[in-house]
Order: sequence, then structure tokens, then C-alpha cells
Amino acid sequence: MSASRILLTAGIALTLALIAVSLYLYFEVSGNQDKLTQLLKDREQAYRLADELRQSSDDLTRMVRTYAVTGDEFYYQRFEEIADIRGGLDPRPEDYHLIYWDLVTADNQRPRPSGGPVALRTLMSEAGFTDTEFGYLQQSEDRSNRLIELEQEAFTAAKIGNLARAQELVHSPEYHQSKKRIMEPLLSFFEAIDQRISTEITDSEARQKSLKRYWLIAIILSMALAALSTATAIFTGQRDTRR
Repeated sequence: MSASRILLTAGIALTLALIAVSLYLYFEVSGNQDKLTQLLKDREQAYRLADELRQSSDDLTRMVRTYAVTGDEFYYQRFEEIADIRGGLDPRPEDYHLIYWDLVTADNQRPRPSGGPVALRTLMSEAGFTDTEFGYLQQSEDRSNRLIELEQEAFTAAKIGNLARAQELVHSPEYHQSKKRIMEPLLSFFEAIDQRISTEITDSEARQKSLKRYWLIAIILSMALAALSTATAIFTGQRDTRR
């Protein structure tokens, strides 16, 4: 085989190899983009679950404080329902992360239907958090559940007509301190999840840029080798014809 034909064969082989590399890098770029999209969804889900825990604590506070002033059983029933939804004992409203209890007034009309019961802690355990991140959420929920004991004491005082005592309990320094202790691990969770996912996003974006650069280089080299192989083939064919 002549040297020109060997060169032509090698050029074609290299071109095909670079095309294969280009295709591989293309799918890597696409896969990395999917990973970036998933990371953004993970962060949104993490914020949503943590904010639901914070919101449920605030909703419980609002119900017990209103009951302590009015003695209206409506607010006690809503308090129990909020706690039971969070614990997975009552059906969970659809899109519960959106505004809900602020839209439920004395007529008890609900803004959205409910699905099956599922505990907030179950949703958090399925969200793929690290042990440290999940630990922060558990700690916050455990502290919120312990605060319910004090809130139940306020309900008991209000039920026997001692509204002053009930109001004192849910506005006391102890109550405010307990609310603070609920929010502290939630803040740590937000900081931890933001640091982890932001780092993963930054790393993924850097990999995306590198993959795109290598992909473009592979495409350019493929086109150059294809042009060179074509020119070599034409030249070889013309020489063979002259012979």
C-alpha cells in the first residue's frame, strides 16, 4: 500500500475516532446539564421542606395565641389539625407549601383538597439530605414538638376560663426562647444546604464549560481531518488516474 493511501486510511480512522469522541462529549454535556437542573430542583425542594417546618411552627403559634384571647374552639381544632398533618396523622393538603392556613377562616372552607397523609419528617428523610442536614431538621422539629407541651398548657388554662394565664404562657420569655431554639437549627440547615449545593453547582458548571470546550475542539479537529482526508483522497485518485 502506498504512503498516500496509508495516510488516507489513517486520516479517515482518526476522523471517525474524533467523531465518536465528539458524540461522547455531547452526551456528557447533556448529562451534566441534567445534573445542574436536578441540583437546582434539589435546592428548591430543600428550601420548601425547611420553610414548611418553619411555617407550621408559626401557624401553631398563631392558633394557640388566638385561642388564648378568644377561647374559640375553632382555633384549638386547627392547632390539632396542623400538628397532625405534620405528624402524618391527617391528610396532607395539596401544594401545602403554598399559602394555606391564612386562607382558612371561621367558615372552615379549604383553599385546596387534601391527598393522603404523609409526615413531614418522612418527606425530609426521602429528600436525599446529608446526615448533618437531616439532623438539623430533626432537631428543629423535635424542639417544635416540645413547645407543643407548653402550648397545650395554655389551651388547658384557656379552657377553664383563665385566659390571662393562657396569654401569659404564649407570650412569656420562655415561649420566645423556645421559638428561637426552633429556628436556630433551621438556619443552620439553610446555611448547610446552600453551601453544599452551591459548591456542587459551581463544580458542575466548571465541568460543563470544560466539556463544551473539549467538544468544540473535537468537532473542529474532526472537520479539519475530514477535509484533509477528502483532499488526500482526491489527490490520490488523480495520481492513480494519470498512471
